[in-house]
Amino acid sequence: MLPRTGGRGVGGSSGLIGHTWTRGLRLQVGYLFQGWVWRFDLSYTPEEDLATEPPLDLATEPPLDLATEPPLDLATEPPLDLATEPPLDLATDPPLDVSTDTPGLPPPEAPCPFVHPLVVRVSTPKTALRLKLKKLECHFTWGITGSISKLRWLRDHLEDINTDEGYTWLGHIYNLLGFIRYRQGCTDSAVQYLRKAGETFLQINNTVSEEGPWLLVNYGNLAWMNFHLNNMKASQDYLEKVEAVLRDHPSPSQEDPLHPEVYAEKAWTLMKFGKAKMANVIECFQKAIAMEPDRKEWQTSLVLALNARCTPKMELEILEKLRMAKEVDPENSYLASVYLLRLAKKQRVGQDEIQALARRILSRPCGANSGLAPLLEVYRICLTQDEAMDLVQEALDRYPDDRNLKAKLAEFYKRKVFSKEGIHCTKSFIDRGISLFQEVIALYPESCTKAKLDLASIYAKSGRDGADVIYEELLGRSDLGPDELQMLHFSYAKHLNYYGRGQDWRDRSINHHMKVVEIQKQSKFQSKSVMILSRIVERGLNYRCAEIRDFLEENSATL
Repeated sequence: MLPRTGGRGVGGSSGLIGHTWTRGLRLQVGYLFQGWVWRFDLSYTPEEDLATEPPLDLATEPPLDLATEPPLDLATEPPLDLATEPPLDLATDPPLDVSTDTPGLPPPEAPCPFVHPLVVRVSTPKTALRLKLKKLECHFTWGITGSISKLRWLRDHLEDINTDEGYTWLGHIYNLLGFIRYRQGCTDSAVQYLRKAGETFLQINNTVSEEGPWLLVNYGNLAWMNFHLNNMKASQDYLEKVEAVLRDHPSPSQEDPLHPEVYAEKAWTLMKFGKAKMANVIECFQKAIAMEPDRKEWQTSLVLALNARCTPKMELEILEKLRMAKEVDPENSYLASVYLLRLAKKQRVGQDEIQALARRILSRPCGANSGLAPLLEVYRICLTQDEAMDLVQEALDRYPDDRNLKAKLAEFYKRKVFSKEGIHCTKSFIDRGISLFQEVIALYPESCTKAKLDLASIYAKSGRDGADVIYEELLGRSDLGPDELQMLHFSYAKHLNYYGRGQDWRDRSINHHMKVVEIQKQSKFQSKSVMILSRIVERGLNYRCAEIRDFLEENSATL
């Protein structure tokens, strides 16, 4: 970039901002005009071939006509007052940063519809650093998106994972938690998690000082984190650490420069963002395994990702892959539960096999990765809901502080209340269910929308006050994502229809079903609302049938 000069013109909309002499008598003059730097070369370097330049023919060159050339009007040009003009101090005067010093100039990376060949955009050190950071492979460059509510839920889910000593993915959990906290605006917490991730990777890999490839994503995250905190020196340092690790630990594949450790962490991370990411997850795990085929935790995760995308035609193939993965990774209770659930959907599973896995899972703290959730589905298919409920109660008796277990038990109480046997539920049983949900809401203050809706439904079902207060509070919130909004409007529509009185309540119920449909996200709630509205039209008894028919036709493209 051209150095800044003192004098007039720099702070205004245009003016001479600098000149440089280069080897070979090259004079470069920069002129700032409307936020752009015009740079002119006034002479040539020795390397240029003057023989190819046509000579100046003075005989054909028209003479300068001073009679027609307008004179310079010095009277209108204000004189330069050297007494008041500060001298140029190149040692202390910072280089011109037009991104901040020039009003109205777009950011450096903003596209320009037309750039004249003589116009050169000024490149600031911060812009140059950003361009380098964009080439890193880390959470900040993987295109991870999610609503505020989704990130809250994911944070709680990650914190519920049982992180026993030696848990393979612990460093990855801290890396993702650091990114989530950054997205939530909690930068101090984000930095703490990212540093904890680095320490964990060193511990898991039994090293104190060696900077191995498992730190590539972590260093990338810290480079971006410091950049956003305006710590440019620290950001540059972490960028250089990434480059050093890549030099010392290049990819095993000459065809693929990305290290398998990076592929594996990217796959594991994207796996937490739903089925829409599973194709990318599978591809990344396959590339990682192709370079390091002996990593059983990568093989297990690949099979679980394939299972998540299983179609009816793939069931037998996926079942065999799960069986083989279970033999390779026999200590993985989550994998064993997923295999048993897939098997239970195809054939009868013996009670002894189910209970043996239950005892194994309950022998350790039942985190979100313990395998209890898929095992409870096995209970529902092969045994009874009451036996599943008893299993969760037994687990909670062993680990009374586990909030994940309390949430699961509360869910079973709600199912019982709304089941066919619900009419036989005693007051003490319902009170216990209400108490559990109140406790769960307090334990998950930032991701308790579903728990609040379940509590409202129990209030209404048991004839108690409180449901309308919960709905009003949730409808007044502005931080809910599309998933939660659809769930909220659908739940409230059902509540108004079942417990409301009069046509006004039914109209409000229809309005909320319409709100579910208007949210452009395909889900079970949208499908159910469309079905309910379609039935109203088919029956032809409601005075709003024509309005609802037109509404469904208008929104048919997004359904």
